Amino acid sequence: MTRFAIAVIFAASASFASAQTIETNITGLVIKNYSCFSTINNMVSGDLINRTTDSFGGKLRVKIVDVEGDIVFQTTEPVRVSPQNGSHFVIRLSVGKCTVPNKVQFTLER
Repeated sequence: MTRFAIAVIFAASASFASAQTIETNITGLVIKNYSCFSTINNMVSGDLINRTTDSFGGKLRVKIVDVEGDIVFQTTEPVRVSPQNGSHFVIRLSVGKCTVPNKVQFTLER
């Protein structure tokens, strides 16, 4: 099982979007266009991009961690991405906020 965790600190505003590419430890898989919405639709979204010629099927785990290191929210969603293609994900948060001072962690697993 391959795992990779990255922590992204979002801006202190009610919503945040970034065009930054986040590399993962799974060669050829990146996260782009991630967004944080902490107003009416409390959610995290983004695009999982597969730059390889092989399909990817696995899990995307999202955690919200507060300033004391406590996990406020976590969930795992299945993801599947065709070769040289992308897949949009939207994770609705039942508790917690994805804005600072909290951190959002994405973990990608095969």
